[in-house]
Amino acid sequence: MMIKKICNDPENVVQEAMEGFFLSDNDRQSEVVPGTKFIVRKPEFRKEKGKVKIVGGGGSGHEPVLFTMVGRYGNDLMVAGEFFAAPAWKQLYDGIKYVDDGSPILINTSSHAGDILNSRMAFQMLEAQGVNVRMHIDWSDVASAPRERISERRGLMGSLGRIVGIAAEEGCDLDEVVRLADKARDNNGSYAVGIRSAINPITGEVIMPMKDDEIELGIGQHGESSGVTMKMPTSKELARHMADTIIDDMGFEKGDELVVNVNNLGGLTYMEMGIFYRDLYHYLTEDRGFKIFDGRFGPGVTTQELAGMILSLGKVDDDIRKYWTPNT
Repeated sequence: MMIKKICNDPENVVQEAMEGFFLSDNDRQSEVVPGTKFIVRKPEFRKEKGKVKIVGGGGSGHEPVLFTMVGRYGNDLMVAGEFFAAPAWKQLYDGIKYVDDGSPILINTSSHAGDILNSRMAFQMLEAQGVNVRMHIDWSDVASAPRERISERRGLMGSLGRIVGIAAEEGCDLDEVVRLADKARDNNGSYAVGIRSAINPITGEVIMPMKDDEIELGIGQHGESSGVTMKMPTSKELARHMADTIIDDMGFEKGDELVVNVNNLGGLTYMEMGIFYRDLYHYLTEDRGFKIFDGRFGPGVTTQELAGMILSLGKVDDDIRKYWTPNT
């Protein structure tokens, strides 16, 4: 099968994509450490010593998330793994040691087996060396496990994580930053659907075959099949199904304030996203009686040209409201 991708050697797609991203805009707050896959803040955007550093890593192929997470009010470090693969523990450990200046450190990890395994090994090595470090696991996918096994849920892009970076930037101690990370996770539910499949640029294989008249419900971030399909719905029908799935699982109630994030997985047009967000907004506010505290749509975590989306709904409380907007 011919791979219709703009690239050179498929084995170099990660490094070359990373280089191109950081050559494209001199105003970015982050940069790549030469000879590595460590994405760090530029010197003028680094925190004062003593403030909690937020670090993490993830597989490439989901751009732009690894690049855009690093900067003021965000992460201090992201380590890029290979295509759809978590960075190895030693790679993550070396990245954390690169930014370690004695400040407290929070390793923020998405709930996927490889990410958890490698993050835990890096965490144990750092802890054994006396580093003030904690590890937080982020899950949100309501389709991947029932609430009684909530810690088994997969990580999907959420809606409330910005409060963690803002709290760290404003000087909250490590215990408080971890508490807020738990709050952002526990107040959020996510649900993903796939409409048209993507192609792996390394192997040329279709990631998740789908019938022309069906969509896949409850997919994973990499396009993992759930085995549950439905005939292609209208935008209004899809908005209702996705919203109800999260609301019913999370127990949100009429009158709650919500943060809404619709993440384009890569292959949807802005026209499609605009129509969907319009229908979702009206359904949440008019039919279900929720208030929208903040809402947005766009590509944050992508999976190549996978046409699909992740809907995340987060319930706002006093903590979320306090740290949603920086004080400086």
